Amino acid sequence: MGRPGGPGARAAARGCGRGHGVPRWRSRRGAGRRARGLREGRLRVGRRRPRALGRGAPGGRPGAAAARGRAPQVGRRGRRRDPARGCGQPRRCGDGSGCELLLGPRLPQARRGGQGPCPAAGDRSQWREVEGGGRAAPPEAGRSGWRSPVRSPQRLPQSSAAVGIDDGSPQRRPLPRVGALVLLAAIVGGILPAAGSPPPAPSDGEQRPASFGDFEEARRLLDAGAFGPARERLEEALADARAHDDRGREAECLRLLGVAAFGAGDGDAGTSFIRAALRIATAIGDRQLEAAILVDWAIGHWRRAEYADSLTLLDEALAIQIEEGDLAGQAAALVIKGRVYFKEGAYEQALEHHRRALSIQEGLGDRRAQAVTLEDMGDVFNDRHESAAALELFERSLELREETGDLPGQAWIYLVIGTCYLIQGAPLEAGRHFQTSFDLASRLDDPASEAAALYHLAGVDRRLGRCERAIAGYRRALALHEELGDRRAAAWDHAMIGNCCGQLGDLDQSAAHHERARSIRAEIDDLRNLADSLEALADVRLAQGRLVEAERLYREAAALADRILLPYLCLTEGKLAVVLAREGRDDEALRLGSRAVSDALLLSSRSLQWEAHYRLGLVQVELGRLNGAAVSLAAALDAIEDLRADVGGGDEPRIGFMDDKQRVYADTVEVLLRLGRSEEALAVAERSRARALVDLLRREEQLEAGSASALEGSGGGDLGSGRWLERLLGSASRAGSRGPGTIPIVPADSGYDRQRAIEPQGVEDLVRQARVRRATVLEYLVSDQRLFVWVVDSEGDVTAATVAVTRQRLTGLVADARRFSSQGEETAAGGLRAAPGSDDAVVALQELHRLLIEPVASRLPDDPKRLVVIVPHGPLHALSFASLCGIDGRFLVERHALTSIPAINVLGMLEASAQRRTAEEMSVLLVADPAPPPADAAGLPPLPGAAREVETIARLFPSRHVELLRGQAAREDRVRALAPRFDILHLATHGVVRDDEPFESWLLLAGAEATPGVPAGAPGPAVGGQGFDGRWTAREIAGERLSAGLVVLSACNTGLGKITGDGVVGLSRAFLVAGAPSLVVSLWRVSDVVASFQMEAFYRALRSGGWSVAAALRDAQLATREALREGRLRGDDGRALPDHPALWAPFVVIGEGSAR
Repeated sequence: MGRPGGPGARAAARGCGRGHGVPRWRSRRGAGRRARGLREGRLRVGRRRPRALGRGAPGGRPGAAAARGRAPQVGRRGRRRDPARGCGQPRRCGDGSGCELLLGPRLPQARRGGQGPCPAAGDRSQWREVEGGGRAAPPEAGRSGWRSPVRSPQRLPQSSAAVGIDDGSPQRRPLPRVGALVLLAAIVGGILPAAGSPPPAPSDGEQRPASFGDFEEARRLLDAGAFGPARERLEEALADARAHDDRGREAECLRLLGVAAFGAGDGDAGTSFIRAALRIATAIGDRQLEAAILVDWAIGHWRRAEYADSLTLLDEALAIQIEEGDLAGQAAALVIKGRVYFKEGAYEQALEHHRRALSIQEGLGDRRAQAVTLEDMGDVFNDRHESAAALELFERSLELREETGDLPGQAWIYLVIGTCYLIQGAPLEAGRHFQTSFDLASRLDDPASEAAALYHLAGVDRRLGRCERAIAGYRRALALHEELGDRRAAAWDHAMIGNCCGQLGDLDQSAAHHERARSIRAEIDDLRNLADSLEALADVRLAQGRLVEAERLYREAAALADRILLPYLCLTEGKLAVVLAREGRDDEALRLGSRAVSDALLLSSRSLQWEAHYRLGLVQVELGRLNGAAVSLAAALDAIEDLRADVGGGDEPRIGFMDDKQRVYADTVEVLLRLGRSEEALAVAERSRARALVDLLRREEQLEAGSASALEGSGGGDLGSGRWLERLLGSASRAGSRGPGTIPIVPADSGYDRQRAIEPQGVEDLVRQARVRRATVLEYLVSDQRLFVWVVDSEGDVTAATVAVTRQRLTGLVADARRFSSQGEETAAGGLRAAPGSDDAVVALQELHRLLIEPVASRLPDDPKRLVVIVPHGPLHALSFASLCGIDGRFLVERHALTSIPAINVLGMLEASAQRRTAEEMSVLLVADPAPPPADAAGLPPLPGAAREVETIARLFPSRHVELLRGQAAREDRVRALAPRFDILHLATHGVVRDDEPFESWLLLAGAEATPGVPAGAPGPAVGGQGFDGRWTAREIAGERLSAGLVVLSACNTGLGKITGDGVVGLSRAFLVAGAPSLVVSLWRVSDVVASFQMEAFYRALRSGGWSVAAALRDAQLATREALREGRLRGDDGRALPDHPALWAPFVVIGEGSAR
């Protein structure tokens, strides 16, 4: 029957007969005959006639058919996909120009030995994470340090077994990476010299051919991806070589003309040039040149998705290299063969071949080649979603490139590392790496690398929702790619502009750009990415409601994907199944959706599996089969949880991972609620939120407990490179060897442990959190079309409600309710005299009360002293629930004491952090109105009211327990040194929130003390590598270890930040991570006068009310309302301020309701 996942298993799963998907010439003897036929021009490659999927008759050239607007007439039944042979992951790399998942078509170059990262290593779903559902494949300027010796002198007799070439494994369809591969054979065969040194020049007594300069200039142009100009130079060099009857140089020119033609998308011309070069190399008996030409030809076939022919040529090249004893060539070929296994999802075999290549490279002392192979190994781990391991390997590759001075290679690997972060949902960290790559490319004056970096930076903008800026970046990259003649890269630019237009809602422009990308890909026979364009167009038509056209395009994409054995065919099938379900074709939709799941399960990609399960669930929901949908959606969630466990690289990737998967959780919740399973639905809702924060809090808890495994168990990518590398790598010759000229190699039995995330609590634990606090928990989940609400009362009973309101409507209402925040400054000057209910903001608050509170009002406590814990979601994070106004004119703060929390799971983590102190023991650090501010904050006004505020608060506590810092005394270094010693931190200062880089949000403090020659506010002395510049950032705060039970940020907007699937990322989250269980923060700008009054009232209530933070803030807000109604609070102009939520409701409690 065959090994698991092999041809036999596939045939059994589908009931297909023998021979499907395995051509007769797959035997070694058949492969030899095939190779001879190819070389002699007797066989036509890659043009079989499988039956069509769905419609149409066999025949026609796929690219031309798609260009004419009809489906390529190919089908899934004629040529079976085989997971043991086909690509085991959805990397978009089939155009032969490099990995096109996120890094796009790689540019041919002599410096690159055939390496190309696919940071998402195979999952098209990962690739979608990067671009939010679009087709991402950047044009790259891959630069890496593969330097094989010129005409390698190592001619050692060596059997194939000695280097692991003939390992008895079945032949497979090769999917090597292209990009720099287009010149790999030149490097392997020694035709092109090692980077950094010119090609061997004629000796003084030898006449220098006139073609020499043109040839070298052409090589440089090819390296930069300028295929058109390179072809012109090569034609001149070819003419000169023929005039001098220099057969070797003629073959080299013909070979590189083939490379240039393949790179420009002219496959027929490339094949003609390569054949001519091969005939000459054979005639002159240059075996190494012959092998190198075969590799180039194999890459050309790969560009045209003719994978079997590519493998045949690679096998022949390997045989020559073994016969010639070409060690460098064998290492390069082993790496390529490892990439073949990698593309098939055979990870262990891929790693084995990379280890063997590393062993040879270590013996040769070729550290640049080792850097490339390490990058390949990182791709394997990345495809297995072991991101921390992948990042360590990529970083080690970067170190080697830095050690060898390989600047182009450094520019490339920064793109690889950045892409790894981007696909994990960490666009800011990715952007920093992309910017470094761009800076290096600018130093090198390398327009192709600059274009690649511009493309990636535009992808960061798109991920952050800055679509107009992203379009501008893609257009800059497009101009460079068109100037360079790189049509594949230009097609990707058009595709991504189309995705941005779709995100902006301009579906017509989106379709136009995707059509342009499709047209280019059809013209150059870029079949893998042509399938992508067809599916992208189908997505647009589906969004436009044009189901018939969407179905046709999905069928075309599926037919082409089946023709060229794309592994993510299952995703296209899943989309088509959803369309069929909407059209009422129940049986066909279920069959296709189930087949997509079966295909995905035969592959090793969990991303493919969750998407296939999810779409089958959508089909079942559409058909009313809710029980089956619940099973399918649960399987999708299990796959997502598996993926999440292996996210590495720090906090940001873990935060971003859940963003594009929220829809899966929301749809699962809806199905469970429709089935009446409200408690299970609540558990799913909890699994969707604040998971990264829970992981961090649990790690801090383990660290405080002295757990030796805390770091390893929670994983955030913070381990030193040596620790992870020692676990991932061994040595080819001796364990742990890290001497000069050697690098470690992954042992065959490497048991890399995944970084397991903290499991969420079950329903029983969630209920316990409400019981122990005698609190009522009110949890929300916002989906695109509905709002889900749960109430967990103090007795542990769970009830749920569904509200028919869209996310768009809720977002608009919250924005309307917050509009009074822009009037807060006016009220401070006495300019606002509106009464509750008389402005649009209060009308919005009344409507929000109707949607959010009234459906569950009967389940809320009657006693206003009982705590109500709000668990907001999505746009509700920016809402002060205290300001919600009922139809009777009463605000919610009048009925309940409120606190909010990112998730009930977080509440359980904070419970262990809370400190226990008596009132007399409480120590307080008060910080107010720092001066002088940093240079870039000089425009922020002074806060005289803040100084008065802290002086008043200081009088409420014993003086021996109070430290008051204001003005120049409120230096950052001093505040950070004192903060861990106090039970209460109160900071009355300015807060600056950055939605674009939430970890760089900051609180204003004074700069370090001036030193001679250093201006005030400049970065001060560093502790732990950080300077004291007067900006206490969220990143720095999260690294503190606080013992405070309460932190009050009496500043503007301190509760805001970037809203993600993990909650709000900003200052408030940073203090929770630092160990503060209770926070008081603001959601909009704060009036200096009102804030001073409210904070004094808050601390008085806190001391007299049993240290309940939520009850104290409620009392303070009610006292503020009373003072406003009585006219006791006046603006700078002396006019009384109105009783309005803009003034009294900006502060909210986050976390525990108690300070001790």
